[in-house]
Amino acid sequence: MSSTIIYVLLAGLMAYHFDEIGLKKYEMIDENENIIKVQFSKKSNYSCPLSCDLRHYHYAKSVESENEYSDKEWIIKYDKNKNGTINYDINGQSINSYKVIKNIKTPKSSPKINMVDINE
Repeated sequence: MSSTIIYVLLAGLMAYHFDEIGLKKYEMIDENENIIKVQFSKKSNYSCPLSCDLRHYHYAKSVESENEYSDKEWIIKYDKNKNGTINYDINGQSINSYKVIKNIKTPKSSPKINMVDINE
């Protein structure tokens, strides 16, 4: 019985830890009503350059203050208010709304299919 409780607590702790460091994808709408696709984690140090033209969720680096903004890379700043809401800024632009995109894991490989002509 006690070993089951330990396993449940350990699984909960691991889930919390992965949620804290895992990348989350967001679709955000800025002040100009542009849709911005970003992904970041609280502990991420990597960022796409602002010149990145790929159509993907850009990696953004999380910062604590406006002094850390850069004109060369994607930067995201967020503050949690006393009432629990979170305000986001991306590269100095306030975000009006956002949606968290759930990651759906797909298999790395699929079984090979042999095609046979049924007319033979």
